[in-house]
Amino acid sequence: MRARVENHVKSCQKCLYTNDYTKMVAPLTPYKTEYPLQIVACDLIDVGLSTQGNRYILSIIDLFTKYGIGVPIPDKKGETVLKAFIERWAIGEGRVPEVLLTDQGREFCNEHFQKFAELVQMKHITTKGYDSRANGCVERFNKTLMHTIKKQNAVAAEWDDQVPFAVYAYNSVVHKTTGDSPMFLMYGRDAKGGLEKIGDDACGVSYVDMDEYKNLLVQELNKAYAFVKEHARQEQQEYKVLFDAKHRISQKSYPQPGARVLVEIPSEKMGARYPKLTNKWKGPYRVISCTENSATIVPVAGSNQETLKIPFDNLRNIPQQMDNTPVTTKKGRARLRNTVVAEITEKLVTDHDHDICIFSELYWCRCQRPCLFAIPGQKDLRLQSPTQVVRAVQLLQKNKEMTRADVMMLAQKRLPMLSEIPTPEAWHILSQCPTLSLWVKDIISWKEAFELQYAMTLEKWLGPELLQTMSSMVFCFPGVELKSVALALKHVKLLKDEDTVVERIRKNLETREVNVAVFVIPFSTSEQSKDSWQEAIHALPKEIDIIVVFSHISQFDHAKGEIFTQLVKELYRLDGKLTVLGPDFTVKFNLNRTLLNVSDRSNCLKYWEDLMRIVKEEKIIWPHLKLATLESAETNQSAATEATGASGSGFGPIRAHNSRGSRSGSYGLGSYSKFRHNR
Repeated sequence: MRARVENHVKSCQKCLYTNDYTKMVAPLTPYKTEYPLQIVACDLIDVGLSTQGNRYILSIIDLFTKYGIGVPIPDKKGETVLKAFIERWAIGEGRVPEVLLTDQGREFCNEHFQKFAELVQMKHITTKGYDSRANGCVERFNKTLMHTIKKQNAVAAEWDDQVPFAVYAYNSVVHKTTGDSPMFLMYGRDAKGGLEKIGDDACGVSYVDMDEYKNLLVQELNKAYAFVKEHARQEQQEYKVLFDAKHRISQKSYPQPGARVLVEIPSEKMGARYPKLTNKWKGPYRVISCTENSATIVPVAGSNQETLKIPFDNLRNIPQQMDNTPVTTKKGRARLRNTVVAEITEKLVTDHDHDICIFSELYWCRCQRPCLFAIPGQKDLRLQSPTQVVRAVQLLQKNKEMTRADVMMLAQKRLPMLSEIPTPEAWHILSQCPTLSLWVKDIISWKEAFELQYAMTLEKWLGPELLQTMSSMVFCFPGVELKSVALALKHVKLLKDEDTVVERIRKNLETREVNVAVFVIPFSTSEQSKDSWQEAIHALPKEIDIIVVFSHISQFDHAKGEIFTQLVKELYRLDGKLTVLGPDFTVKFNLNRTLLNVSDRSNCLKYWEDLMRIVKEEKIIWPHLKLATLESAETNQSAATEATGASGSGFGPIRAHNSRGSRSGSYGLGSYSKFRHNR
């Protein structure tokens, strides 16, 4: 009885994310630097609005010399932060770092910082999110800076007047970690102050010439740097020992690859109506690899296979007794955003011999005599600028009674309510230009939009077969009968022996180039079968996408169906794309039934028709997907039998399943997939 109660409690999700737990504090891992400006860290301090209009302090510190500065700024826009960093540190003071370390705030992770980093060949790295300890040096500098300002400041609204004095005091004092002052280590001289200008020291040191000064300076700095590295190493090691002992690192059990964990969402309670009753844990996730202080995880179930790198401090182990029922939150984990670097300019295109310039305005095409584009429905309206044509078409669609003069006036500049990407009507007008394919790359995002429009037009009039550049191969695992697979593909391989599954798959993939491998698995409740499926998934290279589906099933034990569903949900892939259309997949167009329920209620052909529709609606890339027909069924079975050495009855006769009859044909699902969002 006691064991049953313990197992029940350990399998309770609410108990897991509500009860207290021992936090997994990761071991301390100091950054190792060898010379000045190797790593520079940045952060923002929200102090409050001052009388001069400043609210934030941009704090910057060099991790080797510990030399830091604070720059008062009015806001934390990307342009403002980058301007302060350039003028007060990188370019204005000649201190361009090799590596810039920041958090994941938008003020640092944006296209402006990314473009500047490319220009000066600076590597920009960020913390993993909600992990201030990963940027501990600048956080400690922030604390010292604010303590100094707070002690000296008499009027709170005038705090920005005290920032230069606080920075001067910090850089003038010997730092405990380096054993010397940040000012000396950065510039080779100590800060000059009024207290030092007394007696013999007031006259300074005289040198014979500049060469002697440079030689002595280099020698002294080299000695100082060697001393700093050794002193810093000892200090870091001492602090690491104290930190690890304080948090009992040696006694903690951290997640290992294969373990299931929950991820903490710290922002979940912010703004919640009942923060004390709000769950801040999300999962479950599967750990696929670990470092010294973080883990790389992927969702255990679901179509979203996004990889996250999370510090151990924000993870929590899941007991073995708990199932994989999703634990959801309203908010998600903060992560890096994909930024597009684009140089937006407003200038004429004067050089057509180079394709490296990108503009937001294009005033003529590349023809020897620039084309004049006629706008339909406007007899006297002819425009030479392609970008103005796009705006004019959208303006006339919104108001057909607009006069020619008004259209030409409003088309001169960007309008927030208009899209800068041409509509299909605009593409038809611009297609009159013979050099269209050459100059679309001169405008931001037009090249991708043109290729998409071209692919759609080609598919509309010439069919999707011309765009099918990918290939697929279907593997039927042991236990799957050909009569339960209503596919008319040539490359259908029937695998008979579980012991040789991986070997046969690899051998078949060597015979031809394959982009997508489809695994058709049988209805099974055996862990051995699941291990065979998982081994085959891991055996394929990451360049090949994998789709897992199950064969047609009917009249099965529903208790065993739950076990089968759980086995399929546990399938995962460490590297590469994996799409699992499992038994618990919700079929929205079929009364939100599960795919297993749809299979039970349908015959074989109707099940595969529904599966084909799911592939199309979910935009899953399955090239040359085609259902079997009455004419191709016998040919398909014969080809598969010859390729695999299988014998049997094969795919039986196919009959119309209702008044609509059976459907057959091919969907161009791989046509222009690189322009579409694929799950």
